Amino acid sequence: MFQTNQSFIKRLLALIFICSSFSANAQELIRIDLTGHPKAKGLAVAVKHPSDWIAKEGERPNIVKKFVKNYPDSIAMMSLQIMNLPIEARSEMKSFTVRDWKEVLSEVGTVISASKTKLEMEDAYVGDVSMRMERMGISPFQRHRIVSLYYKDRWVWLWCGVVGNPNMSSAQVEARFQAVQTQCQQFFNSFVLLDRYIR
Repeated sequence: MFQTNQSFIKRLLALIFICSSFSANAQELIRIDLTGHPKAKGLAVAVKHPSDWIAKEGERPNIVKKFVKNYPDSIAMMSLQIMNLPIEARSEMKSFTVRDWKEVLSEVGTVISASKTKLEMEDAYVGDVSMRMERMGISPFQRHRIVSLYYKDRWVWLWCGVVGNPNMSSAQVEARFQAVQTQCQQFFNSFVLLDRYIR
């Protein structure tokens, strides 16, 4: 009897330790409602970002919002991108496949992986890419994960990744990318299509 209770207590203590560790590592998230944002293109959406990441407006036409965390050797970024699709492309999205998603990602960078998932009860696609994008003679290594879904004739992309400084190796950037995956997952999972819940 005592051994059974002792075993139970050990499991209970282990569970408490795990839960307390999770709480200690959990980061406060800030919710941003982007309904009515001119770059949201009529969609009512919201996302959350870690409190120590800086929220900024996107400089480019389709970047609704971006969130930045500066490290001494790199920059980690999340962004929400919403694009209008041409009328002729909208019908093609109904038969969109993982193979098509890989082709799209290949225009972004080197495709590491691509798969289909669900986000907000919609078919969605997730992909990992790496790239070197030259800017003013500098080509830092970048590593990104992208989640996309098609909703109400809008193509939504959620980005999360790392841009290394020019001296960082691809392995160093990869290590930084892996280190922020908890925050990336929180960002992706926080995305809400608010009009689904408005009556």
